[in-house]
This record gives sequence, C-alpha cells and structure tokens, in this order.
Amino acid sequence: MIESLAVLRAQVATKQVELQAIRSYSTEHNPEVALAERELLSLQAEAGRLEQRTHSSGFADMGLEDVPGFGMEYLRAEHELKYRQAMFDLLMKQYDAAKLDEAKEAATIQIVEAAIAPDRKSAPKRLTIVLLLTMAGFFAGCILALTLWWRELVKSNPGTETQLQALKKALLLGKIRAA
Repeated sequence: MIESLAVLRAQVATKQVELQAIRSYSTEHNPEVALAERELLSLQAEAGRLEQRTHSSGFADMGLEDVPGFGMEYLRAEHELKYRQAMFDLLMKQYDAAKLDEAKEAATIQIVEAAIAPDRKSAPKRLTIVLLLTMAGFFAGCILALTLWWRELVKSNPGTETQLQALKKALLLGKIRAA
C-alpha cells in the first residue's frame, strides 16, 4: 500500500510538471491542456481514495522513523489476535463437550401405565356456581330496588325526613349512654 501510494504521488507530481510545461507554450483552450488537466484530476482522485483507505489503517504518510512503532503495534495486534483465537478455540471445545454431555444424559421417559379418562368430573361444579351467583344477583337487585324505593319515599314526604333525623339522634344518644 505504501509503495502504490508513493507511485501515485510520483505520477501526480510528474503530471503537474508536464501540465506546467504544456501551459508555458500553449493557451488554456488547447486540447492537450484539457487532457492533461483531466488526467491530473483523475490521478489526484485515485491518490485521495488510496489515502482514505490507508488513513483508516494508519499507514499513510509513514516515514522510516515510524516503522519500529508500527512494527510494535503490529506485533501487539498479532499477539492479541492469537490470544483471542486460543480463547475462542478453548470455548468451542468446551461448548462441544457440553453438547455431547447433554446428548448423553438425555432424559428417558418411561410410560408405566396408560392414562385413563375419569368417569365423572371433579371440579369445577358449574351448577353450584351458577346457583350461588344467581342468588347473589337476586339479593343485590332486591337491595338496589329497596334503596331506590326508600329514596323516592323520603323525597316525596317532607315529614318523613324530619322523622328520620329525630330517629338518628335518638339512636346516637342511646349509643352514647350505653357506652
């Protein structure tokens, strides 16, 4: 990658010199100038793409003084790779051994006696539940009807309301005296 980047940079420099030489004896509208400019732009774009790729890997613009540092970084990365590969291999062996153990220890189900359907149902007793809920609904309806009837009776007779107030006071006084 370093070599190809260096070759591309040399080609770009050569093309720039060639373009300046052509411009020295011709005008901007000359087809040779336009062709040289397009070739220069193409080489610069290709060099830019290569630099983008090498910048991501960290090798662009690397001088000779940087080689030992990059070499150490490479060795560390290689060591880390080997370590992770060894860990992966160890874990895969353990996983395979666990799968084999699980396959060996498969639960065996033994049918002792075939199941027989019951003669009669034991629960829930639907008839009892329906009767209890019907009776509860009937009593709740009766209480609601009596409450509504009592409210209408109290609203229609103004004297009934005063009698109820007197009854409440008498009951409260009786509770207080009893206590």
